[in-house]
Amino acid sequence: MIKHLDTDAFASTPILFDSETKRLGDDFPALGITAMSPHEIDPVAFWMSLVWENPLGLRTVRTGVIQLPGGSHCEVDMSTGCIRTTRREFFHEPATSLSESDLLTALDSRLQAIARAVWEQVPAGGDILLPLSGGLDSRLLACHLATTGDPGRIRAVTFGYGPGSYEYRLARRICRDLKIERHEFHPLSRRIYAEVSEDFYRRYLGGLSVMHAHLYTYLRSHPPHNALLVSGFGADAISGWASMDPARMPSTLEGAKAFKGLAGVRDRYAMPGPIFDQIRSDLEMLWREWAPNHGDVNFDEYLYLSQRQTKAYMLLLNMYRDFCPVAMPFGDDELRRLLLSAPFRLRWRKRVSQLLICRRRPS
Repeated sequence: MIKHLDTDAFASTPILFDSETKRLGDDFPALGITAMSPHEIDPVAFWMSLVWENPLGLRTVRTGVIQLPGGSHCEVDMSTGCIRTTRREFFHEPATSLSESDLLTALDSRLQAIARAVWEQVPAGGDILLPLSGGLDSRLLACHLATTGDPGRIRAVTFGYGPGSYEYRLARRICRDLKIERHEFHPLSRRIYAEVSEDFYRRYLGGLSVMHAHLYTYLRSHPPHNALLVSGFGADAISGWASMDPARMPSTLEGAKAFKGLAGVRDRYAMPGPIFDQIRSDLEMLWREWAPNHGDVNFDEYLYLSQRQTKAYMLLLNMYRDFCPVAMPFGDDELRRLLLSAPFRLRWRKRVSQLLICRRRPS
């Protein structure tokens, strides 16, 4: 039997497949896998994780288990375990014909529509739980959520190693300006990573770094009641965090930051030659996937869009769902297309996000 599966751009719900048992699931326990012996580790995926914090392509840290890519049509033969994937999302949009002002107007309008749709997902009598670092992504979300719904139903939470942190002081100013009265500080400490490491291992066997556990530790210690978590995941990727001047785009794989990082780990940690060759081969496959379709999206940005989001942040998002429903506004298709069509001058250092915030709150 052939199963046909279509994933959204970032594969916001992870799909893993065990070629031995022919089972599909969103994490390893769903596949009936709760532990991993050393001989079951995929050594290539292990070394990839040392370089980039996550495996690339279909690989997971466990041999024989793959993760379906985002933005793809996948055919899974449930009898033989063979898989065929066809990518349809290359994160390349033709340059917009809109003027800068008109593009910003279109983006602002789309964000307002998304924010209204988010409010419709909030449970009756419930609240929005909004992680608020004070950075551009959470600030932009806060602006639109506070102007399309009741700020009194927004509960903001900021993380830090002390209430004197710059992030918390900035987030407090934002909350005051937007009339978000409920704002909580969640203190971090080094011990929190050890406290949740078993949770992370149980779900993804070391394939997801515990260094991303900030919000998870909050949800675990303060389980939300009747709330919708609104995540800013995906915003960095589509707003230009990894963008590069097209005129400086490397013309060979060896010029990409990803390859330089690989070579650096090889030299520093004596990576075995066959492992390096296989990782290079996997990178070359992704390069060939990117090259005919890239437009102004450089190869490293393509990896950030197609690999980092799917293989790390969407796994984390899936763990959040243990505690409450989750909305991801920046996963919206139209918003993604508009932002990726913006000229480099707007995407460089996420200037577009700054301009959009200023449209709502010039201060």
